[in-house]
Amino acid sequence: MMTPTDCENMLQKLRVLYVEDDADTRQELTRFLKKRVGHVSSALNGAEALTLVRQMTFDTVITDLRMPDTDGIAFVKSLREAGSQMPVIITSAFSDTETILQTVDLAIVKYCVKPVNTEDLMLVLERIATDLHCRRIRTAFSSPDLDREQRL
Repeated sequence: MMTPTDCENMLQKLRVLYVEDDADTRQELTRFLKKRVGHVSSALNGAEALTLVRQMTFDTVITDLRMPDTDGIAFVKSLREAGSQMPVIITSAFSDTETILQTVDLAIVKYCVKPVNTEDLMLVLERIATDLHCRRIRTAFSSPDLDREQRL
């Protein structure tokens, strides 16, 4: 069973990209995330986010849908077309069925209606961090380059 300390430790290793065109919203949630996860980068739109993804490694993305230049859907489509399976959380003021259905095919992990419920967001980030941690352990354990002692 995982303790709150285990969750905090895993969250401290999480690298998050937050994409939001509204400056106030971006600053507020970025500040919130920086207190809880290991690293947060932010972008104004999907085009800027794609540039960051090419330059850095992220474990998850939180993105708005409606933004100038490249919107959230185009951004996530670009990620998927490039082969990325990175977990994506959508934030949007739009809660209509058509908008939500557009995101389903993008294999997102959560659709959050604004204003974002930070407790729900943290639960999703904890789940992502736990899944990532488990994948890293499985990968390390199955690596043929490690001897038995290193695996343990």
